Amino acid sequence: MTKVKVIYGAPASGKTTYAKKQLGDNDLIYDFDDIMQVITGLEYQQANVNVVPYVNDIRDTIIERVRNEDSLDNVYIITTFISKHIRESLPGADYIQMNTNKATCLHRIENSNRKNKHELNKVINDWYDEYGSGTVNSKPKKKCNYDTCRVFIDYDQIHCDKHKGSYEKNYDSGREKKYKYFYSSKAWRKARHQAMLRDEWTCQHCIAEVIYKHADVVHHIVEVREDWSRRLDIENLMCVCHGCHNAIHTK
Repeated sequence: MTKVKVIYGAPASGKTTYAKKQLGDNDLIYDFDDIMQVITGLEYQQANVNVVPYVNDIRDTIIERVRNEDSLDNVYIITTFISKHIRESLPGADYIQMNTNKATCLHRIENSNRKNKHELNKVINDWYDEYGSGTVNSKPKKKCNYDTCRVFIDYDQIHCDKHKGSYEKNYDSGREKKYKYFYSSKAWRKARHQAMLRDEWTCQHCIAEVIYKHADVVHHIVEVREDWSRRLDIENLMCVCHGCHNAIHTK
C-alpha cells in the first residue's frame, strides 16, 4: 500500500529540500510552488491568486487517488499549515514537521530574492505561534485557541484542558437565545460546511496577500443582527482564520 507523508513547516524551513532528498523512482511529490511555476510560467515561489484554485484541484486529485493507490511507494504532500481538508482526507498519513528554528527561516527569507518578504515573515511568525518549534516526525501540534494561552495541543483539538468551553462561553455571553439557537442549528452547520468547501478551508483574508492559512471560522460579512434574512446566504459567508476574525471584530 502506498505510504502518504505530509511534510509541513514554516516558509524557508526546508520542506521541499527534505522531500526531494527522500524521493525515490517510484514516488510522487506535490509541491504548490513547483506546480504554480509550471502552469503559469511565473518565477519560482511567485503566485497568481487566480490560479490558486487550479493548483488546489491538482492537490485534491492526488489526495483522492492516493487513498486507493497501491502501485506507488510514497506520496509526499508539502504544505505550510495542515488544513482540516488534508487531515480528514488522509487519516492514515504520516506527518513530518520541519524542525528548523524561527531565526533561521527569517534569515533565509531576508537573504533570498523573494518579492513578498514582509508577507512571508508574517507567515513564519504565525506558523511558530501556532505550532511551536516541534521536531521531525512529531505528531502535529498547535497553540490552544484561547487568546492568552501558550499551551500546545494536538492539532485536532480546539482548546487545552484548562480552557475547554471558554471560547464558546465568552462568545455566547452577549448573544440572545435566538442567535444561540441559530448557531447550533442543522441549517447553520450545513451552510458553514458549504462555505468551507467553497473556500477550501483557507482563510480568505490571508489568501488575498498570497498567504495560505487554514480557516477556523465562517464569518458573516453582513452580521446576523444587521440582516437576519442573510444568515444562510452563502454569498454573505467568508472563511477566515481566528486571527483575522478577531481583527475584523476589533475594527
